[in-house]
Amino acid sequence: MNRLLVTLLSFSFALAGASHAQTTEKQTIVLTNGTTLVGELVAESATEVTFRDSLLGTLKFSPAAITSRAGVAATAAPRNSAGNPAASSAGSPPPSSLPTVGPVLQPAIANPAAPTPQAPVWTRNLLVTFGHMSAPAPTLGQGSARSLNVNLGIERATARHINSLIASYSLARAKPAPAYSDTFLATFQHDYILSPKYRIVSQTSFLRDPPKTITHHTEQLIGFARTLVQTPSTTFMVAPGLAYSFGEKEYVGDVDDQHFGYGFYQILNHSLSPTISLQQKLKAVRSFSDPQYIRASASVSLTVQLTKTIGLQTSLESTYDGRPAQGIEELQYQTNTGLQFKF
Repeated sequence: MNRLLVTLLSFSFALAGASHAQTTEKQTIVLTNGTTLVGELVAESATEVTFRDSLLGTLKFSPAAITSRAGVAATAAPRNSAGNPAASSAGSPPPSSLPTVGPVLQPAIANPAAPTPQAPVWTRNLLVTFGHMSAPAPTLGQGSARSLNVNLGIERATARHINSLIASYSLARAKPAPAYSDTFLATFQHDYILSPKYRIVSQTSFLRDPPKTITHHTEQLIGFARTLVQTPSTTFMVAPGLAYSFGEKEYVGDVDDQHFGYGFYQILNHSLSPTISLQQKLKAVRSFSDPQYIRASASVSLTVQLTKTIGLQTSLESTYDGRPAQGIEELQYQTNTGLQFKF
């Protein structure tokens, strides 16, 4: 009788332990740089969080670096070698396995959470920079210089579609000369996700730049993108494709200048730490019929997240136009430093 009682008690304890293990809760923590961690919360204080990720091991970071957190069942989908959940048996990849990268222009947008068809993820950024330089030589006609740059970015992401819109305006003038920058640029991009590695990218941009005598310029690029690197901290994607552009430059005449050609779009996102991220982007288009028609833009930006909603960003941007107006350089550079707001 005693032996039977001991056996029954042992079986009850084992069953209770197994039930407890099955109901253990894990946490999903999303950091401000876009990194998603899945694992167990080891310790948390007002100044430091200790978290054990199932792939990256034990990590420590500031509570200010957390964008969101949620508890998920311990029986969540397994993660692949890149640190993302593996594809489901039905052949449709889970939303969190999809690489999310931002549009072509500043400010960079990287989805902080895995999108789902039922709950689209919205990302909104506003970057504002202002510069002023006093008059270096007023008697020689060299007056003060001022510059203003505003970039607004909005993105909506689901498991299959990512739509992003970037609008930027730049105004710069060195008195008594007229404005040397009075530029408006808007870009709309749609990504159709085919799989965790492949997607179709459609990007349309509109440019107005009177100082460069560009009355208007519209450019369309459609590419087949492949994600070459996808880890918890790094995403690298390349999208070659076909391009079409039309526009009007004052020195060309009152007619639209149309071109069919080819080009590519490339983006790299890399998290240096939970609060510091680096982004590099490149886009180039060339005409089939006119070898002199080459347009390219590139940028490198470093963002330091000060709080959940405010970041400090420094960027270097360059543009190349193979057919500029007289007196305009083909290759131009611009640096910006300012605050980025998430809302």
